[in-house]
Amino acid sequence: MAAFALRENGWYLRQDIIWAKGNPMPESVKDRCTKSHEYIFLLSKSRKYYFDYMSIKEPAVTQPKARDKNKEGYQADYPKGDRFSSGERVYGADGMRNKRDVWNVNIKPCKEAHFATFPDTLIDPCVLAGCPECGVILDPFMGSGTTGLVARRHNRNYVGIELNPDYVQIAENRINSAS
Repeated sequence: MAAFALRENGWYLRQDIIWAKGNPMPESVKDRCTKSHEYIFLLSKSRKYYFDYMSIKEPAVTQPKARDKNKEGYQADYPKGDRFSSGERVYGADGMRNKRDVWNVNIKPCKEAHFATFPDTLIDPCVLAGCPECGVILDPFMGSGTTGLVARRHNRNYVGIELNPDYVQIAENRINSAS
């Protein structure tokens, strides 16, 4: 609902990413499945936006091979000729591929009192791809401050907003102790 409300207010919903939790919190429910995922929304205020896909590439699972898409039938109904630039390309020659939109990241405990702490490994690609070095990250639901920790680690500036004063204290302690 938040993503749709933001869209109504001029934001662009660029992508929804699924966080698949390998070790979700158990639920004693009998009328539905245990929830083991959350959504991460990639939003921007303009059509053109910063996204460094190279910084979050992941290991490929297959061997790379040379491909010429124009010779593979992709342009069959394309009336203006070749749909792709000509020539063969080797996608994944570096052994890497574009990051997928389902991220398998386990929950990690946080010794502080906050129960829904994001793991650093979930936030790392968001920060790396979504903000240039020395840029500014806004986290409107700061919680325990994981985004702030990751932002600092990757040389990004950070603004966090949190309504719960207990969580603000936890976030300040975590971020200051990591400095």
